[in-house]
Amino acid sequence: MNEREERQPIRVLLAEDNDDDAVLFEEAFRQSDFVEVLSVVPDGEEILAYLRREGRYRNAPRPQLVILDLNMPKKNGLEVLREMKADPTLRALPIVVLTSSNAPEDMNASYGSGASTFITKPALFGEFAGAMRHFERYWGTLAQLPVG
Repeated sequence: MNEREERQPIRVLLAEDNDDDAVLFEEAFRQSDFVEVLSVVPDGEEILAYLRREGRYRNAPRPQLVILDLNMPKKNGLEVLREMKADPTLRALPIVVLTSSNAPEDMNASYGSGASTFITKPALFGEFAGAMRHFERYWGTLAQLPVG
């Protein structure tokens, strides 16, 4: 069985306040069969509402993976990460921190708060696309994600 046959599309929730970065993600994932559903929310409060299925997110699909930016309005990524890990219904959900920061204190704080992975966003599109291929290979074929 080859890699493409083994891959199961997954549901991803992206918390990204930068529209250009969100479009890059959508484009990168559109060119693959990695993501079954990509939902995008613009800030920390919205991601928690989505995950808790509150308000307009009442019927939102349950993500299997969260991609979280650290620098978001209303609630920053570290606050969201800590709230998710404190919530018994959300704590098992894998969280990838994808941020423009490469500061060791941000990386340590992310891992210390329960992040599954910390990735610094590549600045150039070609580098970003390459990073997304590695991301897809790991999360789409190697990692075992929660179901349901």
